[in-house]
Order: sequence, then structure tokens, then C-alpha cells
Amino acid sequence: MIYGCYLRNGMMFVPSSVRTEAGFYLNVDPVAVVSVVDGDALRSALLAVLARGNPTVPTPAPAELSKSVLAKHAGQKSWAAFARGARAWEIEESQGLYEIHGKQMHPEHGWVVDPKQTIAFPEGTEVSAVVDRLIAIVQQAARAGRRTTGADDQQVQDQ
Repeated sequence: MIYGCYLRNGMMFVPSSVRTEAGFYLNVDPVAVVSVVDGDALRSALLAVLARGNPTVPTPAPAELSKSVLAKHAGQKSWAAFARGARAWEIEESQGLYEIHGKQMHPEHGWVVDPKQTIAFPEGTEVSAVVDRLIAIVQQAARAGRRTTGADDQQVQDQ
């Protein structure tokens, strides 16, 4: 299962995520929008989205795929406008093992996983520990005032 979150202008956007029958994931409503400095609200939003899981849905028509719930919640006209000012991370869970992936913009393919920002957690790690680590990373990124701008962006490194 995969769960994404996005930092933009000091706000965290935590969308629900579904898996299409075609096998790819989509961000859908509900989307929690919380201040990055409000750790408790951020923790609640992340735990809620993880609890919802990734239900499988029919693959939408191509016209539906161009609509971005994140752009809507950020008051932007398009996904591209939202992404230009954002940083992205995801939590991936597979067979009880968790990883956090920092993402970066690829000039031709949207967001891609940055291997230098991957944190693998040992077996038995509680989801709350994963969420707390992600919050620390995101808050550090917000304090540093960094944002993803493309292939030459500065990235938060795992300490």
C-alpha cells in the first residue's frame, strides 16, 4: 500500500489514496489540509489516511485523471501548478514492512522516488513510529524552506 503527502506553503496535504484496477494509485478525497507546525493534527491526518487503506476502484476514464484533488484543495488551477511549489513523500507498506520515500520532480515523468531519501524500517516497526519519523522529516524541510524545483533541487537527507 502507498500513501502520499505533500508540503506546500507551510501546509501539509494528506490525500486518501486508492488503487485502480489497472494497478496505479490515485489521490482522492477526503484530503486533510493541516499546518506543518501542528504535529498533532498532522499525526492524526496521517494515521487516518493509513487506516483507510488503498481500496481498489475501477480505472477512471482519461478525462477524469486530469482532475487533481490536491490542486483543488490548494486553490491551484492544475496539478502542475500545485506540484511546482510542493515537496512530496510517501509511506509504502508491504507485508508489514514500512518505508518512507522522499520524492523529487522528474522533468518528464512527474514525481519519482529519490533513492537518497528512502528510509527502510526494521520488521516489527509500529506505524506510529513511521508517522512520527515522517513528521520530523517534513517539519525539518519546512523549517529549511526548501521546495522541489526539478532535477537540481535540494533534498532533505536521512540523518
